[in-house]
Formats: sequence, C-alpha cells, structure tokens
Amino acid sequence: MFRRHRYVLVVLFLIGAATLAFSDAAAQSAGIIGGQVVDAGDGSPLPGANVVVEGTSIGTSTDPDGRFRLTSVPAGPQTLTVSFVSYKSSSTTIDVEAGQAQTVNVELASEVLEGEEVVVRGLRRSQFRSINRKRQSLNIVDALAADRIGNLPEKNIAEAVQRLPGIVLRNDRMEGRLVSIRGGAANLNNVTLNGNTLASTAGSRATALDLLPAEMVSNVEVTKAVTPDMPGNAIGGSIDISTLSAFDREGAFAFGSVRSLSHDQQVPDLGETEFPFRANVTAGTKVGPDDAFGLLISASGSRRDFTTSGLKG
Repeated sequence: MFRRHRYVLVVLFLIGAATLAFSDAAAQSAGIIGGQVVDAGDGSPLPGANVVVEGTSIGTSTDPDGRFRLTSVPAGPQTLTVSFVSYKSSSTTIDVEAGQAQTVNVELASEVLEGEEVVVRGLRRSQFRSINRKRQSLNIVDALAADRIGNLPEKNIAEAVQRLPGIVLRNDRMEGRLVSIRGGAANLNNVTLNGNTLASTAGSRATALDLLPAEMVSNVEVTKAVTPDMPGNAIGGSIDISTLSAFDREGAFAFGSVRSLSHDQQVPDLGETEFPFRANVTAGTKVGPDDAFGLLISASGSRRDFTTSGLKG
C-alpha cells in the first residue's frame, strides 16, 4: 500500500514538472505588446478602442486612458490592428521578440461616415471630444458642443441645455430662463462659467441662464450625479459653461446672424409696439509670436415685446 501511494506521488510530481516546463517554454517563446491609442488631431486618449493581433484570438480594449496590454503574443512578425468608431483603422507590423515587452503607440485619424440612407459630414472635433468625455467620466455626464448649439434656434443657454436628456426648461414670458435637472428644483443646481461659480440674478439661489447668449458658448457640460469632489451646493446637479476661445478655430474667424419676425396683432388696442429683432456677431484671431495670444469679441442684442393678458373681476 505504501509503495502504491509513493508511485502516485511520483506521477503527480512528474506531471506538475512537465506542466511548469511547458508553461515556461511557452512564455519564453512569446512576447508582450503594450501602448496607447490617441486621437491624431489633439492627442486625447481613445477609451474602448479595439486592439487585436491578426490571425490569432489575442485582443483587448483600451482603458479610460487609452492604454492596452497584450500578453502571450507569438514571437515573430505580427500585425496589430486598431479600430475605433468614427476613426480610420490602423494596422502595424511588429517583430515580436520572445520574452520581451514592446511599446507601440497608435494615432487614429477621424473620418466621415457616409451611407445610403444617412449621410454624416463635417463633424467637428469638439463633438468627438464631448462624446469621449462622457465615456471617460466616472459619473453621469451629458455634453453639448458648440456645433449643436449653432444649428438650433436657441436664444440663450437655458434653451440650448434643454436639448440634453433629463433637463426640463422653465419659461419666463415665453423665453427659457431656468433649468431643472432630473426633476429637481433649479435652486439646487450649481452653475459655473469656465470653472467659476456664477452669482444668481433671479432673486434666489437659482441661477438664471437667459443672460448668456448661445452664440458665445463653446461647450456645456451637465453633471447629473454629484460626487464627493464637487462643491456642496451642487445638490441637484452641476452645469459648467465654457465660453469660446480664439484657439478653438484655425486662423481668424468671424460669424453672426440677424433674425426678425413680424405679424399682425390678434388682440387690438395693446399700444404701440417696436419692431422685434435679434442679432449677434462673434470674431476672433490669434496674435503675437507663434500666435501665443488670442483675441475674441462677441456681441449680442435683441428687442422683444412682452404682453401679459389677464381678467379683472
């Protein structure tokens, strides 16, 4: 009986030794590939990009910092393919050395996607950055880029923010003024302009957003879930407004618009009314050595008639 047990132990020892030797030999005949995937335009990381070794089952996705790591890659020439939505795929041939770790950084260029039914053209890089910011954020965030604001007939920031999900607009005399995040009161929101808290002009803690024209805004980010690192007054949520900068566009730029509407009064004898209009203009350029300084001017004006009807008993 003792000899039989000793025989079993010897067999198990030999199997274990053979397994370790095979694993060690496999490790010595394979290498490691690591690196980072970034946007070729501004160098921002691309989280969730697919990285695979062609002809094998080895692959992974990049982390929130755009980094990846592939292990057990067979030694010899290997083709590394990286793909990401709305970006051109990239393939790189790497000579993998056994037992060695190699670093490969990949830059992906954005592309325009065209289909038979839906055509997407000229998407600005700011929208891609907004989407990537939402992907990387640890809490619930929605972002609104300047492109989307400019394509909508909004009068102010409040009416632009209402386009985001979970945002309810509160009107004052037919014009948006305050916003509610996920049904919470407007006075529970924290509003910042370029990172600085805005003071309220509405006679309460609620910050009115009708004083800021939509044309002067570059990006609006709404945080719906409060985290410990945020200010304590952001109980309902936080709205961060970023204004335009001369460095947002290449070279000098200028744009503006004029709008007006006239119609017959349905209720007579309301007094004299002035012609309503809305106009805005924004211009910017870079000056100084190597365009180190930026100048931007934005002006906005409007005239509207507010009429309130009531019954007197």
